[in-house]
Amino acid sequence: MPLNATYFQYFSAIGFPVSNQIDFERLLKLTLERGRSLPIIGGKYVVWQPGDGVELWVKIKDRGIRSCLPHFSGEGVLSILVSQLSGRTHEFTDGALRGTALADSGAYPLLLDLPDFESTAPHLAAQERVSMQVAALAREMYCFAEDRDYLAWARTNGRGNAPSLEMLEAIDALPGESLPDAALVTVTARVLKAQMRTNPATQQSFITLTAQAPGGTVDVATEPRVASGDLVVGGLIHGTFRLTGRVRESASTRDTPEPETKSSATPVLSRLTQWVRGSS
Repeated sequence: MPLNATYFQYFSAIGFPVSNQIDFERLLKLTLERGRSLPIIGGKYVVWQPGDGVELWVKIKDRGIRSCLPHFSGEGVLSILVSQLSGRTHEFTDGALRGTALADSGAYPLLLDLPDFESTAPHLAAQERVSMQVAALAREMYCFAEDRDYLAWARTNGRGNAPSLEMLEAIDALPGESLPDAALVTVTARVLKAQMRTNPATQQSFITLTAQAPGGTVDVATEPRVASGDLVVGGLIHGTFRLTGRVRESASTRDTPEPETKSSATPVLSRLTQWVRGSS
C-alpha cells in the first residue's frame, strides 16, 4: 500500500510533523540512529522512546524496513479477550490483534495494531484475557462540553438515534475476513483527563486524553488542529481513531529494548529510501 497523508497523520498525533515522504525518511533515519534494539527471530525492532509517552517502532528483517508504527504510552488499562492474532502480508503496518473489550454493559469487538507484534504474538493465545494499554491516535475528533451538545450534533449529522455514551464501536472487517490496512474505530467516550504535552524530539505540542471505554480506559493522542469544538474534562469526544496496543505486564527482556549495537545488519539509508518510495 502506498504511504499517504492519512498514514502520516498518525505520527503528527504524537508530535512528529510528518506530511510527505521526505519528512518520513528523515524520521526513520532518526529512529534508526537514536532507537534501541529489541531482538526478534530473523531480525529486530528498533524502538525510539524520546519521552512523554512518545514511541516509534520500526521492524527490520533481512536488512529491510518491514513496518513503522507510532504509539503513545499512557496510563489507560483495557480488559480484552483475545480472539485472533494475525500478521499482515504487506509492508508498513506489521500485525494486529482481534479481540473483545469486556465490560458490564456487554462485549465490544475491536481490532488493535500491535507495534511489537512479533514479540507479543508468541505469548498470547485465543480466548486469553489480557490487560492492555491502548492508544487511540486521532484521524478526526469532535469535542462536546455537554452531553446534550453531542446528542444534538448526532441528530443534525444524520446519526438517527444517537449511540449510547461511552460506546466504543469497531469498524474493522468482520471476523474471518482479511485484515484492513489499519485498525480504525469510531469512538464516543467521556473525557476523564486532558493534558497538553510536548514531543521532546521535535518540541511539537500534542494533546493526550484519558477516555472512558467499555472494559476500562484508553489513551487518546491528537494533533491540536485535528480536535474541534469544546474539549473539557467530563465532556465527550467523538471521532475516528487508529488503535495501537501493548500488553501491560512487568518489565522483561521482551518489552525492554537493549541498547543498539552498530553492525552491518543495520539498514543503510539507500535501502530505506527504496522501501519508502516503492512500498506497496
